[in-house]
Amino acid sequence: MRFDIVAEARAGLLCRLIGMIAQHDAIAPEVQVTVTAETMLARIDIQDVPDVACVVIAHKMARCIGVDSVTVDGVLLSLSG
Repeated sequence: MRFDIVAEARAGLLCRLIGMIAQHDAIAPEVQVTVTAETMLARIDIQDVPDVACVVIAHKMARCIGVDSVTVDGVLLSLSG
């Protein structure tokens, strides 16, 4: 699965996002980070994690202070409802 995260450009925030994946002992064979002005765009591919766990990870990421949006495999995560 691929996570695309738009967030504030803070190293600590990037570490927290990676840590959420590590909690599930997931392998992230590719991580791309682009920083422009005050915004960080992170693309994280993970493998060998059940879909349900990916949804949990995505919701945790979206609730982090400083995260503007999380997209999973091209679908924007909605926190409403």
